[in-house]
Amino acid sequence: MLHGDQSDRLHLLSLGVVMKKFSIRLLVALITFVIGVGAASLWSVGRRDRAKTVDQLTGPPCLSDVVSVDHQPNIPLHISLADTACYDHVTLAQFVVENTGTKTISRYEIRGIRTYERSIDTGLGVSTSGTTLEPQQSRDGGLGTNEGTVRGVAVGRLTSLKLSVWSIVYADGTTWTSLPD
Repeated sequence: MLHGDQSDRLHLLSLGVVMKKFSIRLLVALITFVIGVGAASLWSVGRRDRAKTVDQLTGPPCLSDVVSVDHQPNIPLHISLADTACYDHVTLAQFVVENTGTKTISRYEIRGIRTYERSIDTGLGVSTSGTTLEPQQSRDGGLGTNEGTVRGVAVGRLTSLKLSVWSIVYADGTTWTSLPD
């Protein structure tokens, strides 16, 4: 039979073991929570909607049918218009591209297919290199064009500017290229 002092010591020892187990569980839960919050923060930064953060262009917006996006199926690079401006024979388009695929993109080219009253020209483009576009990552860009002449030839008024993915180079070296019409 245990005496009072021995019983108290045994009780304190068992209480210490319980507290130690509780402390370890609490520490594991805290570490798990911190890792989860950190991972969620990194994920949300990579996925934030860049179209809402693009600075607005100055000038009146273009009519809805002037600037558009060529929605090409099965391409893991999605283009969306962020803003447009049309004034004094100038057309500007601000866009956001998002890598919707599973592979890292090391370079891509967005072309502006310009249709004029008397001509179609595919020579306007934006090409990127030196920075990668990870899966689910977005980046903004812009294109602008003047009306009147293309390579010194009078072509008349710009009737449309269509943004299209022209080429993609993946980090693993594989490529995708649009075939011209």
